[in-house]
Formats: sequence, structure tokens, C-alpha cells
Amino acid sequence: MNLNVEYIWIQFFLCALIIVYAGMRLSYLGDVIAEKLKLGRNWVGVTLLALATSLPEVVTSSSAAKIGAVNISIGNILGSNLFNLLIIALIAIISAKSLKRISLSRNHIISGCMGIMLISIAALSLIFYNLTALQSSRHYAHLFIGFDSLIIIIAYSFGMRFLLRREKEFLSPVASPKQKKYKHLSLAKTYLLFILFTSFIVASGIRMAQLGDIIAQRELHLFGREIIIGQTLVGIILVAIATSLPELVVSLGALRLGAYDMAIGNALGSNMLNILIIPISDLFFTRGPILLFSSSSHIFTALLGIIITAIAMLSIFYRLEARVPKKLSLDAWLIIAVYLAGLYLMLKLNLIIR
Repeated sequence: MNLNVEYIWIQFFLCALIIVYAGMRLSYLGDVIAEKLKLGRNWVGVTLLALATSLPEVVTSSSAAKIGAVNISIGNILGSNLFNLLIIALIAIISAKSLKRISLSRNHIISGCMGIMLISIAALSLIFYNLTALQSSRHYAHLFIGFDSLIIIIAYSFGMRFLLRREKEFLSPVASPKQKKYKHLSLAKTYLLFILFTSFIVASGIRMAQLGDIIAQRELHLFGREIIIGQTLVGIILVAIATSLPELVVSLGALRLGAYDMAIGNALGSNMLNILIIPISDLFFTRGPILLFSSSSHIFTALLGIIITAIAMLSIFYRLEARVPKKLSLDAWLIIAVYLAGLYLMLKLNLIIR
């Protein structure tokens, strides 16, 4: 390994360390904001933390769309959703005993169903576009973006409005006046720190994704063969995992604080917000609707996301109904097994070996 490659890997791991530290601070600050604004931890996870930790995906996918790397852009979005679902499985495994004793928010079911709805819109659009000639692209666009992107924006807006109303009406505040833990921090200082650590995550996440793309584009020689990864796998695996590290660290940080709803809400909220990145990327892609120019392989990734989300929702439902199996988080291991099986099939579909 030459010095140049070593320098790339050093940068990659340095960015990862920055994200780990900043993510831990964000989970703490999210808990502070939830208390001071008297919001449910699920709502903070679904909105504030999800927005902060999804910014690397936003910038990376938009940048990829702008330079015409459509499959990296869409692969990053859908691959990040799969990785976020792994976070939920990890939360269930780590907190197997604790989750049996605590009361989770029922709004997680709503967040998951919204995620399934949004991914389904993307999947149906991909299927439709793959049956349509590229020459007809102008018929499926409006205001520089595809009609599918407009539908995603409308569905996300109505869904989040409904979720906010339900959170306000049915959930009690995070802490009662007798349970205030963060009196020493002002709201203004909390916001400033939140913005500061968010900027660390964004800068490091973007750079790490760029470095991962550079590493992935290098020729790989294994067992006397040349392996070409391709844009689709780069987006779904390498870039998606790199830009999803903030969700992982923030959710685990929230878990360490005992904020289970915030941890789960961050993962599910990030999945909803990730689909909203499709219209954003569509604005930067000028040739037509971005999903029209995407690989048909993304249909499989989207359907896999729907299946795993459904498993996660069933898992949360059974925990809410106090029907958790006695054995250790079998539902979580099922999510991991389905993800790995799907990953294997994606490699078989997209990996080029010469």
C-alpha cells in the first residue's frame, strides 16, 4: 500500500472519529431540547435529530446527482435506509431486557408506516420508469422535477403534520417540572452547540463519503481477477454506510442516556427524511426525473427496505402489546438475516468480475 492510499484511509477513520464524538454530543443536546421545549422524545428523534444526521445524505446525494452519478445518489438514499433499519435491530439486541420493561411510543408505528408509504412511492416510480422509454421523460416532469418527486413531497408533508399533531395531543412531555435535568443549560446555548456539532457531522460525513467513493473506484484484484464495484454498489453499501454513521452514533448515544424513543425515532425519522432527498436530488439533476435514469437494481433495494421496515414494525407492535419473545431479540436477528441475504443478492446482481 502506497503513501497516497494510506493517507486516504487515515482521513477516512479521522472523519469517522469526529462523527462519533459529535454524534454523542448531539444525542445529549437532543435530550436537552426535548425537555426544554416539552416535546416527546420520539418527535425530537423523528425531526430534529433525523434532520441533523441526514444532512450528509442530502449533500452527498445532491452532489452525485449534479455530476450525473445517478446511481450513487439513489443508492445512497435507499442503502442508508437499510442501514438505519439495522440500527433498530442493534437497539433491540443491546436493550433486550430493558425494552421489555419500558413503554415505547405508539407513534413509532406511524413513523414506520409512513416510511413504507414513501419507499413504496419510490419503488412504484422505479418500476413505472423502467417500463417507459427515456424519450418520454419530458412527460413525467413538472417544475424541473418528476411528478413522483412532487408526490413524495406532498405525502411527507401531510405525514409529518399528522405525526406532530398526534405527538402533541397524546404524548406527555419528556420531563415534568420536578424532573428537570438540564436547568444549567440555556436554550440559546443548546441551539448553538447543536448547530456546531451538526456542522462537524455534515463536514466529516461528506468528506468521508468522498473518500469512500475514491477507495471504491480503485481496481480490486482478488484471486487473479479484476473486480468492478460500480456506482450502484458504491452508493448502496460504501457511501450509504459512511453517511449513515451519524444515525448509528446518535441512536446509540440516545440509548446510553435511556432515551429509547429518541433512538428509535431517529432511525425511523431518518428513513422518512431520506426519501425526501429524492426530490432534492431531482432538482440538481437536469436531464429529467432522476428515478427515470436510475438502475432497475434499485427496485430490489426499495422492496427490501419495505420488507425489513415491516418486520421492524411488527417487532415494535409486539413489544407494545407486551408479547416480546423470551428468547433474545429473535426479531432483531431476523432483520439482520434479511439484510445480509439482500446484500448478497445485490452483490450477485451488480458486482462485475472479470
